[in-house]
Amino acid sequence: MESHLKGPILIIDDDIEVVEAIEDTLRFGGFEVYKTTKPLEALGLLETVKPRLVILDVRMPELDGFSLLKKIKKKQCDIKVIVITGYYSECKEEIDHFKKLGLIQAAVAKPFNFSAFETLVNEVLETEEEEGGGRSRSRLLIVDDEEGVTGVLREMFHREGFNVALAHCVPEALRKFNAFKPHLLLVDLMLIGEDGFSLIEKIRKKNEKVIIYAMTAQRDDEVISRIHEICGEGRFFKKPFDLDKIGELSREFKKEIRKQ
Repeated sequence: MESHLKGPILIIDDDIEVVEAIEDTLRFGGFEVYKTTKPLEALGLLETVKPRLVILDVRMPELDGFSLLKKIKKKQCDIKVIVITGYYSECKEEIDHFKKLGLIQAAVAKPFNFSAFETLVNEVLETEEEEGGGRSRSRLLIVDDEEGVTGVLREMFHREGFNVALAHCVPEALRKFNAFKPHLLLVDLMLIGEDGFSLIEKIRKKNEKVIIYAMTAQRDDEVISRIHEICGEGRFFKKPFDLDKIGELSREFKKEIRKQ
């Protein structure tokens, strides 16, 4: 039955042989798969298919993969993306840049082992499902568009006993908030698209009591004053972080959660 398939996944690559090989591998693995060899056609498919994951080639006619990536993220910012390319070394700087922004989850050099690639696809898609587990722990949702930041914070707060979910933009954060039901949010104020203040205001309309801390590199008094107004007195910390204080911050979080 279609409803039992994993995905859906959209493959975008101008090489039909590569597309069909990936399609065959993933369909055999139980995935719902859609494909196109035309980058511009992909934007229309995005609307109808609403994939959870896009597998995206870099070098294509009409529109290169990185330009298409930006258009995809404008339409569906919470979509997962795996980049594939036969020019990995030439594209490494751009790949690393988009990884740091959290716009892609993985990049794979062609040619690749299809069995290993299927494993990678499963790992990327299972990330959200894993974030929904562990209900006995205090639940923390971290919202920041810098993947490097969220990765470090997730690992450190997980060690402190939190069940951690991540989001990189406002629509994704709202979806995770509804599904994950966090006790506490850490929200960066500078996000791609809508900013952190917009997210905090939307969250407050859903749940006035949820604990929200803002993260910011800004030092402007007006910004700090607004944080105090919508989050509460002292509920912010400044970037760059002092990672040595994560343990202390975790204890403060848990103390606040117990008071709820």
